[in-house]
Amino acid sequence: MINTPQRFKDGLDKKVSTIYPIVIIQKGDNIIRLSQKKGLFDGEYYEDRFLKVNSINEKIDIQEKKFQVNQVRVQVSNYIINQIRFSEKFKNFSFTNAKVDIYYANKACKTLDDCLSIFKGFVKSYEGNKETV
Repeated sequence: MINTPQRFKDGLDKKVSTIYPIVIIQKGDNIIRLSQKKGLFDGEYYEDRFLKVNSINEKIDIQEKKFQVNQVRVQVSNYIINQIRFSEKFKNFSFTNAKVDIYYANKACKTLDDCLSIFKGFVKSYEGNKETV
């Protein structure tokens, strides 16, 4: 069962709730913070870059004792924003094997501890073009 923080639950409105992803990519001292809401969150700056995260599915085989998560795809715009492309900004950053944490947040969330942690894993591959990364 997923541990849902109380503040996240409090931010769920019965009629309309806006939930958005937060992605943190870290390798060594290098940290990239992405969100669909640009700005300060939990004392750190998060870029927007039109972040998209595909749906995350899990499969559990109790007999074989196997747990599998589908490949999670994180996509950001590579168009020039503030005079620089995402790929240029991080051209010296090796994404392969970088740690990835994905959260869902809503209006009530003030820190990452308030958010719903939905994925923890590592970057398997990285690709991009002039439009997306």
